[in-house]
Amino acid sequence: MGAMLRTAATLAALATLLSACTHGPTHAVRWHKTSEITNRLQLITLRTADLERAAALIPLAEDFEPLPLPSSPETVTVKTREVQTGWLRAAGIEILDERSQVPRAALDASYRARRGRTPPRDEAGDLITGDGYHDAAMVEALLHAYAKEFPHITRLEELGRTWEGRPILALLITDHPDIQEDEPALLLNGAHHGNELLSVEPVLDAIEGLTHGFTADPQVRRWVEENEIWCVPVVNPDGLDRHWHLSTTTGRNNARDLDGDGVASLREGVDLNRNYPFRWGEGGKTASSGEPGTAYHRGPAPGSEPETQAMMHLVRRERFVFSVSYHTAATSLLVPYTIDKVRGPHPSPAWAFARGVLPRLDSTRAGRPYRLRRQLYPVDGTDHDWFMHETGALAYLLELPLHNPDYGDHRDAIVRGARPLWQAMLDRIEEGPTLTVHVVDAATGEPHPAEVSIDEIPWHEGERFTAHPRTGRFDFILPAPGTYHLRVSREGYETVVREADVGREQVSLLVCQRPH
Repeated sequence: MGAMLRTAATLAALATLLSACTHGPTHAVRWHKTSEITNRLQLITLRTADLERAAALIPLAEDFEPLPLPSSPETVTVKTREVQTGWLRAAGIEILDERSQVPRAALDASYRARRGRTPPRDEAGDLITGDGYHDAAMVEALLHAYAKEFPHITRLEELGRTWEGRPILALLITDHPDIQEDEPALLLNGAHHGNELLSVEPVLDAIEGLTHGFTADPQVRRWVEENEIWCVPVVNPDGLDRHWHLSTTTGRNNARDLDGDGVASLREGVDLNRNYPFRWGEGGKTASSGEPGTAYHRGPAPGSEPETQAMMHLVRRERFVFSVSYHTAATSLLVPYTIDKVRGPHPSPAWAFARGVLPRLDSTRAGRPYRLRRQLYPVDGTDHDWFMHETGALAYLLELPLHNPDYGDHRDAIVRGARPLWQAMLDRIEEGPTLTVHVVDAATGEPHPAEVSIDEIPWHEGERFTAHPRTGRFDFILPAPGTYHLRVSREGYETVVREADVGREQVSLLVCQRPH
């Protein structure tokens, strides 16, 4: 029927339309004033019996498309334009429902064709991720499929549940996923803002590359064997689902019901990337908003949201060396600290690494390469600032160069261009200059969560970094080769200062701290 509907705009149909506009029944002609008619997309509901006649009345019919959205057998949902809806009314066709809010599902034919199917595979039978943008259910199905396909190097973990009950899922990729090993950890996450569909894709791409490459690529095998790589493609599954199935005007925020009426409207929810506790609400009126219903609403309290809490728990537990949060679409690598009037260390390991990796990133946009920036505009309560302040992770926010472009070549090129960032992070841990410290209690030999610092890298915001309580490990990514003085302290124990000469390699120190 699709071909017939799209080729039905004939001269006869136009004549019928004109006749209906001129002579049709008065009750059916309900034109808006010309100034009120727009060309915006909308969804309308018709009787199924009227569909073929309606299609014949729409000249050229580029945007007139029946959609497989939930409805009764007697009715059909159609994507159209407001002006075309006016034509139908003038021709005497009854519009049962008219909605100006159009969900992403109504605009993406590829998505509708893939929805409900099993995760895709290539001709060789291998799981793939690059078949189109994904909603929350598709990502969940993919993560379960990869965990089942690669049980020897993956573990799927539910970090928490959203306001609407959706799981926040993380896939761990490492060589012994069911054993807690003494290894550095990397975090990749996407879709803090659920309307940024493209931000999901680099994380899925990393999952595909690391799992399939484990047996085929020696470099990938080394990354997986020597690190724990945590992938959270969707931090905000409620927002992602709302963008796909309610309206393209929503999804940035989560689905918190702010007014307590039992329903999270399109304008409700919390911006998760303004909800983290570090300097929450301190950046002024333009950094975040305390007003419900705004796009940058920071929530009722710092760390109030289940999605934020899930990420905070993961970061505190795993103590990541590096992390990347993916967003769209400013073609920038944001280096912490991003919040105004917050001083980072000097020299800065985060800036030193970023300057080195920037030439490897390809924005795919002529004349608009990736830029290093502290911020795009005033912000507070951001994830990557909190990650660094809380645990010392070198935490970045990568703004991809476009916002949800047509999938096809755009997605693949953008993902390839961003891929060197996380790959360079895995190389950098091993190659140095890196100082890896293990602290143990001299009396027991057990790992010791003492406070650790480097005298030559002073911090200014009350940061206190401790060795991992399970392993006693801390990895210092250093800004340059040189001589550094490690300081290890804890109440009730001797303070230990050790000197280390670190070149362009990884240097390991074992520190035994004695009680007083």
